[in-house]
Amino acid sequence: MEQTHIEKEIAKFSVTDAAIAGLNNQYSHLTINGIEDKQGYLAVREARLVVKNKRVEVEKKRKELTADALAVQRAINEEAKRITGLLEPLEDYLKTQEDNYNKEKERLKKEQEHVEQALIASRAKMLLEIGFIFDGLKFSANYHYKGTENSPDYMSYTEELYPHNLKDYSEDRFNEVYAHCYLRHQEKQNYLAEEKRKQEELEAKIEAERKAEAERLEAERQKQLAKEAEERRVEQEKLAIQRAEQETERKRLEAIAREQAEKEAALKAEQERLSKIKEEAERPTLVISQEQVTVEEQEPDFDEVSENIVVHRIISIDRDYILNYINNYFSITEDQIQESLKTIDHRLDDVIGQLIKESINEHRDY
Repeated sequence: MEQTHIEKEIAKFSVTDAAIAGLNNQYSHLTINGIEDKQGYLAVREARLVVKNKRVEVEKKRKELTADALAVQRAINEEAKRITGLLEPLEDYLKTQEDNYNKEKERLKKEQEHVEQALIASRAKMLLEIGFIFDGLKFSANYHYKGTENSPDYMSYTEELYPHNLKDYSEDRFNEVYAHCYLRHQEKQNYLAEEKRKQEELEAKIEAERKAEAERLEAERQKQLAKEAEERRVEQEKLAIQRAEQETERKRLEAIAREQAEKEAALKAEQERLSKIKEEAERPTLVISQEQVTVEEQEPDFDEVSENIVVHRIISIDRDYILNYINNYFSITEDQIQESLKTIDHRLDDVIGQLIKESINEHRDY
C-alpha cells in the first residue's frame, strides 16, 4: 500500500520518461557549425530553453508535492513523539525488571563458575599432592614401585581424571577415588623413603670408607713426608758435620802447613848453620894441608874437633833419613808426625852419642 501511494505521488510529474525520450530524439542531433552558423545557434538555444522549462516545471512540481509531504511528516513525527513519551516509562520499567533478572542470573552463573573453579582447583591440588600429573588434558597417576612387572612384589596402579570429573564428581565419589589413590601414594612414598634410607646408608658407608681410606693414605703420605724430612734433616746434619770436619781439617792442614813451613824454614836455617859449621870444620884440615903441618906438631882443641866431627858425621850419615821423614810429612797424621819427630830426636840423640864416643876413642888413639 505504501508503494502504491508513492507511485501515485510520482505519477503527478508531467514530464515522463517518454517525454524526455522525445526531447532526446528531437534535440540530441543539433550542432552549431562554426561561428557563422546562426541558424544552428538559434535552433540549439531554442531547444535548450525548451529543456530548461521542462526542468523548471519538474522542480516546481517537486516543491509542491514535498510541501504536503513535509506537513504530513511533521504531524506524524509529533504524534509519534507523543505516543513514544507515553510508552517509554512503561518500557523502561519493564526493561529494568528484565535487566535485574539477567544480572542476577549472570551473577549466580559467575558465582557457580567461581565455586566450580575453586572446587576444581582444590581437588586438583589434592591430586597433585599425591603424585598426579596434569598434562594439559587430564590428571593421571601411575603408582608403580617394588621391582619389575614380573617380580612377585611388583605393585602398580594407574588412575586418570579429567577436569570435568573434578567438577561433576560428587563429594562421596571424589573422596572414594582420592582415598584409594592416597593409600597407593603413601605406600609408594614409604617404599621410596625406605629405599632412599638404604641408599643413603650405603652412600654414607661408602663415603666413610672413602674418607677412612683417604685419611689412611694421607697419614701414610704425612708419614712418608716426615720420613723424607727426617732423612733430609739427617743428611743435612751429616753434610753440616762433613763441612765442619772439612773446615776443621782445612784449618788443621793450614796450621800443619804453616807449622811445616816454619819447620822447613827452621830446618833450612839449621842446615845453613850446619853447613857453615861444616865449612868451619873442614877449613883447619885444608890449612894444615896447605901448610904441610902434621897433627903432632900442633895441639888440637879436643872439644872443637869433636864437635866438628860429630856435626860432619850427622850431616853425612843421617841427612837422607831426616829428609825422607820431611818429604813424607803430608802423608801421615799429626799424631804420626809428632811420633816421628820424637823418633828423629831419639835417633839424633843416639847418633850424636855414638859419634861422640867414636870421636873420643879416635882422639885417644891419636
